[in-house]
Amino acid sequence: LLDGMRRETQGSARAFNPLMLLGETSVAKSTMIEIAAYILKHEFARIQMNQRTDEYDLMGSYHPVEVNLKPAEAYEVIRENLKKKASSRIRQALTALKIEDEHMRNRLRIPAQEKISSEELQTRYLEKYVLAKAKEGDSSVQAQAQDLAVLMVNGVAGIDLVFKPGALLEAIQDPSGRIVLLDEVNLANEEAIGILYQLLTLGYIEYQGQKITPAPGFQLLVSGNPSTYSGRNRMSEAFMNRFEIHNIPPMTAEEMVEILMEKFRLDSLSLSKEEITKLVNLQMELSELSQNRALDDFNLDNSYRFTLRNLERVMND
Repeated sequence: LLDGMRRETQGSARAFNPLMLLGETSVAKSTMIEIAAYILKHEFARIQMNQRTDEYDLMGSYHPVEVNLKPAEAYEVIRENLKKKASSRIRQALTALKIEDEHMRNRLRIPAQEKISSEELQTRYLEKYVLAKAKEGDSSVQAQAQDLAVLMVNGVAGIDLVFKPGALLEAIQDPSGRIVLLDEVNLANEEAIGILYQLLTLGYIEYQGQKITPAPGFQLLVSGNPSTYSGRNRMSEAFMNRFEIHNIPPMTAEEMVEILMEKFRLDSLSLSKEEITKLVNLQMELSELSQNRALDDFNLDNSYRFTLRNLERVMND
């Protein structure tokens, strides 16, 4: 891993060598990268990816300087504007925050070839995405709803906007050269992958009219679980070919026993290595039965995994 992070790129537009770590959950992928960053004396940043991570989370977006509406109030403001069909006010608010048609299509999973008017797209985006996700309690969408509502109430004229950089943009521009892990990258949607593909192919990102080049020392790593896991996407060959790939094997029983003995100082609790070995072996047996769907109605979709984390919870209890 350290050799890969130090390796210089040849014949590439990138100044960094991107690495991808693939393996089961809880095999210390993130921990290894954090330790490597410590050894290389670089700041480490971990960005958790999921199906909702979009370009605004990664790169940043504009927000009104003052937001005085509570989430519930913002919800009602947007709902009222939709009810009144205040398309001009809605369009101005979306435009002010630079929420573009392509982003709305991606959030709604509308194919590029499907014809839809801008007004209908904006309405569906607010109804099916912003209001729906805000109601579910998605904090990032609630914040966006508050920003939109402020602009709908006050109008865009005279409202000061400030750009708040996203987690990836902050890391890219850090002059000290940050080591960045995008964790569980195969949960990411196409919009987020598109941002990464630019960086991997061109060596920079074009965002909102600016060409953003990573600071010297920047390093990108991503991690992923098997595509058989629930919600994981099968990554394209073109995307994966941009990385140096490291396959991380599952932890052995001996490694789990060693970690538990050291982390929880079990010797001092009069728990022997032999006793912990029996516990670990029991979990491994349960794991095999579970993956073979042999535990009655448990884990029929094969999405649950028995890992070191289960054993750590037992130790904590």
